Amino acid sequence: MPIEFSCPSCQQTLRVPDTATGKQAQCPKCKTLIVVPGTSPPAEDDFIPLSKPSWPAESPAQFTPVGPTNNPYASMPMPAGSAPRPTAQSGPIINVAVDISDVISHAWECFTRDFGVLFAGYMVAAILPLFALIPLLIIPIVAGGPEAMAIGVVLCAMLAGGVSFYFWLGQMQMAMASARGEPVEIGMIFYRESNTVSATIGIFLFSIGVGFLTLLFCIGLVVLVLYWPVGFLIVDKKIGLSDAFAMARRITNDNVGTTLLLAVVTMAISFGASSVCFLVVYLVGPLLTVSWATAYLMMSGRLTRGSKY
Repeated sequence: MPIEFSCPSCQQTLRVPDTATGKQAQCPKCKTLIVVPGTSPPAEDDFIPLSKPSWPAESPAQFTPVGPTNNPYASMPMPAGSAPRPTAQSGPIINVAVDISDVISHAWECFTRDFGVLFAGYMVAAILPLFALIPLLIIPIVAGGPEAMAIGVVLCAMLAGGVSFYFWLGQMQMAMASARGEPVEIGMIFYRESNTVSATIGIFLFSIGVGFLTLLFCIGLVVLVLYWPVGFLIVDKKIGLSDAFAMARRITNDNVGTTLLLAVVTMAISFGASSVCFLVVYLVGPLLTVSWATAYLMMSGRLTRGSKY
């Protein structure tokens, strides 16, 4: 007779065979490791919460037994000798000092695994904003004068910029999913969350502000180094620009050196790709995005590797 019990962490109702009594099971919703009870659920002190991913899980009834333990919630065993894979975490944003080598190695692993869909999303984000510039070809013909033409050009440029910032949200969403080891789909490039408008405006204001400060006072680069996670926080945590600024500084507190090294690596890869062929830039673009997504997740304690992080 199947055993039904509630996950002590997220209260998800779980169902396992009666032969699983006393064995460890992992909740498919919050990934908490639980000891399967017999006739009654274990006390709260008997479990250790591991992580609480934010993505929705399937109903437990759809899971089938996996592995020799016949445990429908157990993870597949790792191959002998393989390194521990990073574990996605949820919860509060914290500050974790990160090594650049871990960021690059994990980003490369994700890039090679999900290259096809990441590249497709990157190309969509690069091509579709160009359609917003089509009116620029028509304005000179229909414009009533230089003033009307100038206004039309500005409006088209603003529209193209807004579309680009919108797709940048989708790129960050895809990159973070890849870094977490979640399924990555091309549809993620179309950001469809409750904060879509505010997120696009927030990314726009942050980018324009950094560029403005760089041109006038040459301090925009300093702001970028200290607050670069703002965009990822807006997408990941669904928060406003001011809250993202406060959290971003907390993340970069012990990671200024790693951020600078990653920026150098990014510029070196971009320069090398552009010197070979401009098409190569589009090939390495997803790698750079995943690298920064990985850095954000590791530095904020939302991605761990073994016991180091």
